[in-house]
Amino acid sequence: MVRRTLIAPVCLVLVLGSLGMGCAALELQLRKPGKRLVTFPGRVAEEYRCDERKLPFFEIEEKELTPERVKPGHRVNYRYTYVMCPAKIAEVVSGKLYTRVHYRGKRLFTDVVESEIQPGRWLVDSFVKIPAVAKPGVYALEAE
Repeated sequence: MVRRTLIAPVCLVLVLGSLGMGCAALELQLRKPGKRLVTFPGRVAEEYRCDERKLPFFEIEEKELTPERVKPGHRVNYRYTYVMCPAKIAEVVSGKLYTRVHYRGKRLFTDVVESEIQPGRWLVDSFVKIPAVAKPGVYALEAE
């Protein structure tokens, strides 16, 4: 079983007032929830020398939370890219993805979804809606 924390807590700030509509906001609107294959498994296996590793091998390459500042009632995009080399050809690793939101040292929310880690390099986008009654301050998103 592969179990890795996808991110250390990533902070976002809830602000009151308006945010400008820049290029980042437009890019965020174009993103859709889900996952897409970026690099085929054979190329990832070569890049990561998977024939020399204990398999299955899994690594998070990049992660981001956009935007960093958000108004209550709006949403944030959690995006990460991972690579996976299977122990057997075309093998997937099943598990649960836990997403937690923390505020002032307390866990406010936990979401659990069944997930599969697939061979190759994958880009995954998910969205979290911030409640309209959320208080201004620094929040943390944790995924495992």
